[in-house]
Amino acid sequence: MADSLAEEDFGGAFDATKHLLAHSHTRIAFVGDSNRIPTTARRLEGYRAALAEAGIATGPEPVHLDDSADPAEVGDVIPSLDGVEPPTAIFSSNARTSIATLSQLHALSRTDIAFISFGDFPMSSALVPAVTVIDQDPAALGALAAKQLFARVDNPGRRTRRRPVLPVSLVRRASCVGGAPVDRSGTPVCTLEP
Repeated sequence: MADSLAEEDFGGAFDATKHLLAHSHTRIAFVGDSNRIPTTARRLEGYRAALAEAGIATGPEPVHLDDSADPAEVGDVIPSLDGVEPPTAIFSSNARTSIATLSQLHALSRTDIAFISFGDFPMSSALVPAVTVIDQDPAALGALAAKQLFARVDNPGRRTRRRPVLPVSLVRRASCVGGAPVDRSGTPVCTLEP
């Protein structure tokens, strides 16, 4: 039996979506890789659960899933921003998708869209606005993986499988808290939490 590790994908996505909902966003787009990828599937479930808990119908919600992280491949997220009921916020399920989506948003000068990324990435805090993220802890993940490996080496006949889940945390930055941009009418997109 093989041991494995997981991050709190469902809970992190749930918290990110709840954070956006707390800022009065009810049209929240989800962008990510294919839902054949287990982490993306769990994060999509967390997103949908938060919408359902808030009484927001989960279909057809603005979801864009694609295997490519090429900025040119996320183009169909952008036209939906000008539709009849455009999203006012985007939750991205991983750093690669976040970089691709933010590249397009910034190219269109659409910094009025609230944004949260599952996973921090280089320069996320330096962008304007700085990107709110669900933070992962690679050092903790590595330490736990090493601990599990040594425990398996010490007890190779163990028949139980271990699959601990590492917690994640919301890091509030300007893409969804104080200092956030305003929408086209001049109304703040997000406000500081109490």
